[in-house]
Amino acid sequence: MADNAPDSAPDSPLELGTAGWRRTLVRGVRKYLRDRCGMMAGSLAFHWFLSAEMAAGR
Repeated sequence: MADNAPDSAPDSPLELGTAGWRRTLVRGVRKYLRDRCGMMAGSLAFHWFLSAEMAAGR
């Protein structure tokens, strides 16, 4: 790390350590669930396939 302060950010991802990677992963999963990304992706895929089928004339 650039300095010895506990709240300072690492200069590289290699300096993050196991606990830092775990916190990053947990924070990312929580944000993914909070933002309902899975629901939006499913909705987008459904509407894309529906429009592709209609464009094909079925």
